[in-house]
Amino acid sequence: MGIHNRDYIRDDGYSPSGSGYRTNPVWSMCRWLITINVVVFLFQLFTKVPGGGSSVTYWLSLSQGHFLQGQIWRILTYAFCHDVTNPLHIIFNMLFLLWFGRELEQIYGKKEFLLLYLVSAVFSGFAYLGVSYLTNDIAPVVGASGAVMAIVMLFALHFPHQKINIYFIFPVEIRWLVLFYVIFDSLPILQAFAGNNVHDGVAHSAHIGGLLIGYLYWKFHWRFENLLPGSISLPKLKNKHQRGFKVYQPKDQVKERDDQLDQTVDEILAKISRSGEESLTNKERKILKKASEKYKNR
Repeated sequence: MGIHNRDYIRDDGYSPSGSGYRTNPVWSMCRWLITINVVVFLFQLFTKVPGGGSSVTYWLSLSQGHFLQGQIWRILTYAFCHDVTNPLHIIFNMLFLLWFGRELEQIYGKKEFLLLYLVSAVFSGFAYLGVSYLTNDIAPVVGASGAVMAIVMLFALHFPHQKINIYFIFPVEIRWLVLFYVIFDSLPILQAFAGNNVHDGVAHSAHIGGLLIGYLYWKFHWRFENLLPGSISLPKLKNKHQRGFKVYQPKDQVKERDDQLDQTVDEILAKISRSGEESLTNKERKILKKASEKYKNR
């Protein structure tokens, strides 16, 4: 395979190395999620009622009262609604999803990224319900912040030294931004547990839930796609009659395995091109070493 046939050389997708946006005929999952959030927000605006509320918000927001009454759909739908009185709520959530989610989608794939987003939203919702129950907080919650925080945490774990510009001016490494969010969202929760009234309009417990699920996902190498029906394959048992004998492998199987290795190497090289060699995991470094040795023997 020539270098110009590799994915990161082609003129499609987005190049985080600084070359900017490039045209891709296939929509990414990030774009779909952003589109859904924006459409729901427009419906919220169109169904506003006097007092600043919205009919759509009323039926999709999450609160412990409605959830305990059996309206379980709210544990997910709240994450696609936003505060209609504060447009910055949806703007910053969608910008964070765009900036950090697109890179993770390239790493994990569309389906896994979507499942990560949805599971993170549900987990963050339960985190909010748990804290609100313990602190007697009956206020409803809306927003994709919990799921977005999971994306930000996972991105920071993959690329801790990646710099971003706060307010588009002040450069800071993403790991320090995540640390700031952990402290910023933990303190109000501790104050609430201490009996203090904290009503700043921010669902801090949902943020912490998102940060936590993002960390656990990375720490334990979870893959939600493997939990889907038909995705789990049982290990093949070795036939006792094959012991001591060399198993013949057809050439087409060997070629298929080599092609898979080549594809994996291409993906790792593309990652190096995008984010530098320091972004590689130990597993990816081992794969490159194994591939190098294999190529030498060809």
